[in-house]
Amino acid sequence: MLTVAGIALSVLLFLYLRGDVRAAARETLERRAGEYHRELREGRDEQIVMLHALRGLFSDVDGVTRDAFAATLEPMRAFFPAMMAAGWLRRVPGVAGEGAGDAYVVEYMEPGAGVGAGTAVPPGWRDALDRA
Repeated sequence: MLTVAGIALSVLLFLYLRGDVRAAARETLERRAGEYHRELREGRDEQIVMLHALRGLFSDVDGVTRDAFAATLEPMRAFFPAMMAAGWLRRVPGVAGEGAGDAYVVEYMEPGAGVGAGTAVPPGWRDALDRA
């Protein structure tokens, strides 16, 4: 009888502790996921600020040169260490096909040499570029 009571008590204690361990693991996972989400959002927000600053700088300029683009990005790199590269896209009205709208061409890519007029923008970017 004492053996059965000992086994039953052991099983109950195991089930109780398993619930506590699962709850602690769930809390840790949720906390880490929240921290990761916050870091991702902050990084994205920093990049958006950088892009708006760059867009505002060249908004009144008819043509952007490679040297001007590179010179503008250089001081920004200290403030945005996550920025691996930035590109300058040129809108070409009405060349994407009849009724398809404008095309977007990568003019310059920094760091590195310009990509050139032969490189098309990936299709998934079109909606975002149209809104910009």
